[in-house]
Amino acid sequence: MEKGIFIKPTKYFGNVEVKFTDIPNFDNIYASFWAVFNCQNILVSIFDYDIIGDKLALCWSIVDKYPEINKIAKKAMVKNFYEKESKVNEYFKYYFEKMAINEILIKKVFGVNDFERININNLIEQLNYPNLDFYFEDNILTFSVDYAFLENYFDDDVRLYVTFNEEQKVIDFEIEYES
Repeated sequence: MEKGIFIKPTKYFGNVEVKFTDIPNFDNIYASFWAVFNCQNILVSIFDYDIIGDKLALCWSIVDKYPEINKIAKKAMVKNFYEKESKVNEYFKYYFEKMAINEILIKKVFGVNDFERININNLIEQLNYPNLDFYFEDNILTFSVDYAFLENYFDDDVRLYVTFNEEQKVIDFEIEYES
């Protein structure tokens, strides 16, 4: 249930209409807004808006660094791709294997038909702009950006989350599988 709206000026999104919403089974207020960045819709969400306190100014300063946050996330994704037990590698491999039955499509999307030979830099650069979510727990602010790869090709919604700490350092990668 929507609880209110206010207008907030931002650096890259212009004036945004922030909506407050009660979410069932969620104790605190959720605030969100839709914005357009380079012709793409972006959802920005701030969970626990009513208890975030002094950290709210930090949230808005991070919103105003959206392109930089996206670059930091993508750089970290490239680095993580080559690590042992990489979530980024697992994410792209999921789609590669899903496309394996269609050699034309796999070559179009990945450029090769051998996963070990993909150019991860190019793939990550082609990702759509991510949504941005803020979380506040135990007086600690974290935020994540989530990427959807090939969302127009498949019915499932598999997202790669890159989580940051308050200092805007990447601290985790996570895959969320939904059908």
